[in-house]
Amino acid sequence: MEYDNYDDDNDVYEDINNITALISVFMQKALESASHYTIQSGRKIVSPIDISMALKREMFIFMKRDDIEEKTNQILDEIEVEQEIKDNLNDEDLEKFEHLENEEIKEIEDDFIVDDEDMQEEWIECKTDDPVCVEMNIYYKKFNDFEPSNKFEQLVFNSIVNIDNQFNL
Repeated sequence: MEYDNYDDDNDVYEDINNITALISVFMQKALESASHYTIQSGRKIVSPIDISMALKREMFIFMKRDDIEEKTNQILDEIEVEQEIKDNLNDEDLEKFEHLENEEIKEIEDDFIVDDEDMQEEWIECKTDDPVCVEMNIYYKKFNDFEPSNKFEQLVFNSIVNIDNQFNL
């Protein structure tokens, strides 16, 4: 009986890892698009609007991308390696490891995240014929009339609406 529960627990962890990896790839692709859109617009700072537009584009094109499985498997490998490291640490070393992870995240935030008050750059729509920018502009407008057709689409749609509401977009 314990063996069955163990298998169920492993399945749950595997599902969580798969979802984590998929969401990570989704977000990476969206952030790459937001950065690209910003540069093509002649701006230097990625704004919440750029991210919102990129998330909306990603919702429409993500499952059509050719490299999703490869990218997801790369992240799953990273998750597995990190979990193996954590599993082999004693409590004290695990605490130190997690502290270092948090410090690294804080350092990245300090280096790359700009407070809205410090953002003096005006948002400008990208009007080039660059394919990514054209798609982002189209999907940004199309999003408002979109009707999700399954639970995944509904979840992503609701999450993007919540993000937009949080940032008053």
